[in-house]
This record gives sequence, structure tokens and C-alpha cells, in this order.
Amino acid sequence: MPHPDRWASQAVTCHVTVRRRSDSKISNSSFEKRHSKYPVSVPTIAQADIRCAEELICLSPPGILDPPVGFARFAMSCVPDRQASSSELLHDLKAISMSSLEGKVAIVTGGTGGIGKGIALQLASRGATVVISGRNAAKAEAVLAELRLAGGIADFLSGDVRSKADMDALAAETARRHGGIDIVVANAGGNDDEARSPKVRGAFAEIDLARVAALVAENTAAKLFPVQAALPYMRPRGGGSVIFVTSEGGRVPTPGQTAVSTFAGGLIRASKVIAKELARDKIRVNCVCVTVVRDSPSWEAVFGADSKVSEQHRKQYEKVVAGCPLGVAAPTDIGQVVAFLASNESAYLTGATLSPTGGLTIH
Repeated sequence: MPHPDRWASQAVTCHVTVRRRSDSKISNSSFEKRHSKYPVSVPTIAQADIRCAEELICLSPPGILDPPVGFARFAMSCVPDRQASSSELLHDLKAISMSSLEGKVAIVTGGTGGIGKGIALQLASRGATVVISGRNAAKAEAVLAELRLAGGIADFLSGDVRSKADMDALAAETARRHGGIDIVVANAGGNDDEARSPKVRGAFAEIDLARVAALVAENTAAKLFPVQAALPYMRPRGGGSVIFVTSEGGRVPTPGQTAVSTFAGGLIRASKVIAKELARDKIRVNCVCVTVVRDSPSWEAVFGADSKVSEQHRKQYEKVVAGCPLGVAAPTDIGQVVAFLASNESAYLTGATLSPTGGLTIH
């Protein structure tokens, strides 16, 4: 992919009028100062001979946070009659997208299998340096080989997400080895075995509330520790992206999920608070809520030969599998959503909660 400074040599000229949104609080002079680098260039590798006198109106400054993609979209809007140019531009935009994380350093907790592995593969395929964290070095080796085959730089650092000291060490060593941190995917759940216990996941009248409270604290910390640890290494990069991966049970009330709804629902709300706080640092914070995902530890725990979950738990999973209009997600399906949130394609999105549940739930 060309360096951004080379876009000028791959551009055609358009006569562009950039107009500040009338209700914007940013002055004209401030706007022009911030966005004068790409005043009249529309990048396209095809270099079609396009001349237009259309007025391109930027509805808000963040609309051109990524100048190559932003102006390419503007160009397409100006040449509706040039089908060839549009298709070529779409192809170029896809190429940009697939390399949208080059130069970025990402941490994925729980990246040695299941959803975490699917996320790591998607980030690596887009050019990111991916550091996976977990407790099983043997499992990690196989995943590292796949990540490198996907074209990414991959590394493994062991650690328990429930340990603040481990997460502090993970962040510090990642930054030392790779120069900083741009993306944190807080994926690992904490104590998944306890979360599946009938004394924790069951009817409210019958569960052990002391164990539920302990699990809520443990699993919440497991999501927050790696993010807090990474902040000192993200801020100097001028921005970044945090993605929490949690349960759809935090959005949809499900019988037997008092514990899940408490920690997942709390995390969703906390992510919005953190998003507000970190916006000043240009660090975006979003949540991805999942339900049943095949080829994951949760899937194996329910449908595997050694399953020990309750009958209610199993029936809930069977109902989900039968009821997903778009089918049951694979880890890479979740990974694609996370990769979008990690990239500049979602540069104006923070404090959001996405539920890639295949139409099972609608919000």
C-alpha cells in the first residue's frame, strides 16, 4: 500500500469547495487549518480522467479523518455516470480496507483459541502486529503460526487477565517489544468454568449469590485490567481503539443468567463511561456482544462429549442454534466486526454496543 504522502501522485484534480457545517462550533479558519492538507486531491489508483465542478460539502470535520478513503468516497459521489471509475474505486477502497491496520499494534486477551483466535486472525490479515495473551503456551504456538501465515507479525505473552500484575506486565512488554499499543481487545472472560456452574448459572431462587458476586467481580476485572494497563502506552500514539467482547446476556434478559447479565450489562455501561473519558485522548471504546459462537470453548462446554452444563443451559443453546436467522456465528465472524471497530473505518464510532447475533436479537 502506498505511503499517504504518495497519494498526491496518484490523484486527479477536482474543483472542491469545502464548507463548514453551519451549526459547527469550529471556526472557518480552524477548519481550514486542520483540513488543508488534502484540499483538492481525489485519490484513485485507476487515475481516471475525472473533472468535476461539484461542490463537496463536509458535514463535519471527522468526515475526512482518513483522507484517502474520505476523498475517494467524495469522488464516487461526483461521478455517478462513470460506472467503470466507480467499480475501480470500490476495488481500491477494498484494498485499503484489507490493509487498514498496517503499523498498528494490537493486544488480544484470550487469543489462543475460540473467539480470540478468530479476532487475532482478522487483525493480522489486515496488517496489524498482534500480541495474543493467554495461559497456554502450547496452544499459542499453533495460533502464532496461523497468524504469521495470514501475513501479520505475531507474538505471545502469557498472563492471567484476573491478575493486575500480569496485565501490567503484558502491556509493558508489548510496548517494549513493538514500540507501543494501538488496539486492545479485552476478550478473555475470566472464570468461564465457574460461570457455567449450575450454582452460578441457574434460577435466581436457587443460585449461590456469594459465588455470583465473586464471579461478577472477577470477570469484570478481567475485562478492565488489560485496558487500564495499556493506556500509558496508547496515549503517546495519539489515539487508539479498545474493544470489549462480552455476552449478549448483558443486553437481553435471559432466564438463568443473573451473573452474566450483571457483569456483561455492567461492562456495557462502564464502556460508555470509559469512552467519554478517553475521547479527549482520541481513544475509542466500543463493545461487541455475542451469543452462541461455534468452535469456541463455550460451544465445546455445551455440545462436547464431556459437557457438564445444566439441562436448561443446553436447551438455551439448542434454541439459539435453531433460531438464528443468519446462522450460528464462527469466531472469524466476530473477528470481522472487531477488526472494523479497530480500524479507521470506524473512526467516528465510540461508546457503541454492537450485537453480531445473526438476527437473533435486534436492538
